[in-house]
Amino acid sequence: ALRSAGAYPYAVDGADAPGLSTTPLAGELYVCSTDQLDRLDALEDHPSYYKRRPVRLQGEDAEAWMYVLRDAGALANIRARPDAFADAAGDWRGVFGRSP
Repeated sequence: ALRSAGAYPYAVDGADAPGLSTTPLAGELYVCSTDQLDRLDALEDHPSYYKRRPVRLQGEDAEAWMYVLRDAGALANIRARPDAFADAAGDWRGVFGRSP
């Protein structure tokens, strides 16, 4: 599921927030060096706030890294008040009226 409480989205594992709608997520792929990935990990506070994990790409025989919300407090807020978090229907660009 893709949820937002404001300026940026949270990718949420359905197992961490039972009852939330789950849909395939649309995203953008980037090729990163190990150094760039290390800097992204620091930016995303991996593995404390977000956890970087491999995900299977739909329709492809490949995987990519994705950051999934891990912070216990943020997940508890989403579980307790799911209506307070916008459902981005799997594509964050649609929240802003942008297309792929």
